[in-house]
Amino acid sequence: MKKVLVTGANGYLGSQICTLLLKKRFNVVGVCRKIPNQQALEGPLKGLEVLLGDLTDKTIISEIENLVVDSVVHTVSFDHKQSESFETDKVCQLNVQLNWQLMEMFSTKNISHFIYLSTIQVLGDISNLNVDEESQGIPLNKYGLTHLIGENMVQYYKKKTGLNYLSLRLSNGYGSPILNNSNWSWLVINDLCRMAVFEKKIVLQSNGEIYKDFIHLTDIAKSVSHLLLTEENLDPLYNMASGHSISLLSVAHTIKKVYELKFGIEIHVFHSRNILSKLDSFQESRYKIVNDNIVKTGFQFDVRLEEGINELLNYFLNLSTIPNA
Repeated sequence: MKKVLVTGANGYLGSQICTLLLKKRFNVVGVCRKIPNQQALEGPLKGLEVLLGDLTDKTIISEIENLVVDSVVHTVSFDHKQSESFETDKVCQLNVQLNWQLMEMFSTKNISHFIYLSTIQVLGDISNLNVDEESQGIPLNKYGLTHLIGENMVQYYKKKTGLNYLSLRLSNGYGSPILNNSNWSWLVINDLCRMAVFEKKIVLQSNGEIYKDFIHLTDIAKSVSHLLLTEENLDPLYNMASGHSISLLSVAHTIKKVYELKFGIEIHVFHSRNILSKLDSFQESRYKIVNDNIVKTGFQFDVRLEEGINELLNYFLNLSTIPNA
């Protein structure tokens, strides 16, 4: 059984990855800022070896340095909103310096994989393009910029060590959380499904013409597990995306359709806050994030959009309290 270190194990992405790796019989050490609740530790995170501490603290870094693990999955960074609002020094410390420190630390150890979770925001505006791993872009925010630096670090350490250092460049994730205390409810599809269940309507703040590529958390976690079990030499970068962009208005109408089929109750979609939307008139796809490279490794996507929406509706239906918008 391979032993894997996962940073941010009590986060939205990290907890999903840990849950799947534990199911796949990996030994998992999870770095957590806060201890997961007992229900999670006895349920989906059962068997997780918790390493408690803040990764900006030298003490926890020393503990990590003394670990013997086969692989590392690094999920920690400030999110988009935090990266824009926090001071530059603080953002650099977590999003850049920590990455560098961990990659350098493990470059001297005989690990098989170092997987860094990046973001499609490294490319900036791709609203009318088809993009693959060779595409060059200019980030439009600090979140994208710091992750582009992280991807370049991966390239450097892969070349330096010959080890499987690689970046997973994620599109827009969605899906229910393992831990309710993780930062998840503001994500677009999550929030629209929340509205459908608790408000019996879906309200978009814009006209819904923004296009995004959505990927369910189950597929993201599965891709990490798949790559950790791949022994051959891997590329330094893989796009992790559905390969299909869809307008937010189309997403809202898809949620409406799934909801009505599930519950037999009609709900309405409003765009621009108060305009009733009868039909989605936007074209089906405006750009494409090419995912051929990860498919060539043998990876298969499992969760269609309708299935992911149904999973979220079930999750919200079973909640005892309404999450914050």
